[in-house]
Amino acid sequence: MALAVIGALLLIAAGLKVYGASVSALPPVGRLSTPIVQLAAVLWELGLGSWLIAGVARSAAWIATVVSFALFALVSGSLGLQGVGSCGCFGVITASPWAAFGVDLVVLIGLLLFRPPLNGVELKRFAKPALRTLAGTAALVGVGTLSCTLAFGSVSAAVAKLRGESVDAPEYLNLGTGTPGQTLQATADVTNYTNETIRLIGGTSDCACITTATMPLTIEPSATAVVSVSLRIPPNTNTGTLTRTAEFWTDCPGRRTIKLRLGATVVPAE
Repeated sequence: MALAVIGALLLIAAGLKVYGASVSALPPVGRLSTPIVQLAAVLWELGLGSWLIAGVARSAAWIATVVSFALFALVSGSLGLQGVGSCGCFGVITASPWAAFGVDLVVLIGLLLFRPPLNGVELKRFAKPALRTLAGTAALVGVGTLSCTLAFGSVSAAVAKLRGESVDAPEYLNLGTGTPGQTLQATADVTNYTNETIRLIGGTSDCACITTATMPLTIEPSATAVVSVSLRIPPNTNTGTLTRTAEFWTDCPGRRTIKLRLGATVVPAE
């Protein structure tokens, strides 16, 4: 019964993420926000939820659930310690990483209190199908990633095409490693999928982040432009992962604002 309740919660959480256009069991921070990681996470969340509700191979399902929520708790707790302010784990419901960590911890305690009898024969019988399923899933993800890259240039571009978006930019841009007070720079590729010329006319420009250094910028139909982005690490930033949301502004009626996440690893100054 407890496993079925957890399965229902996983499916409800997945529904909230889809409704809020955030489809992952993991916080969209740093490399966790890359499309392939987000896609793999939500597929696992949906699959695990369905498995728990079906009540098949309960011993194996219990182990898989414990491992999954332990990993979720590890990620949420580490982000909380790094001072990340928000978490996309609950879709349209705004919550901090510590809230997600609390939920993960409660689920883990419940799993330990209501542990089903572990059936050794069942686990042995389930091991080979489970490994085949994992291998098949990995193969599908690999083939899908390769197909998207060959057909569209990247997974992000393929997702943009499927969504019918007119302009696309990376969902996450890694600016590397820096120390508090240092300014990091990188470039982002912005692609115009329409048959009309599009202009980048502005974007984020403040004391910490600048995306307008190369603007205004014209992007021809079916072409890609390279946009400079700089991020200044605040002097009082703790070591760990720093994530900042930035924007590009366009004159495209279909997408006036393009949002992307900037990430960097903060290390102590020497």
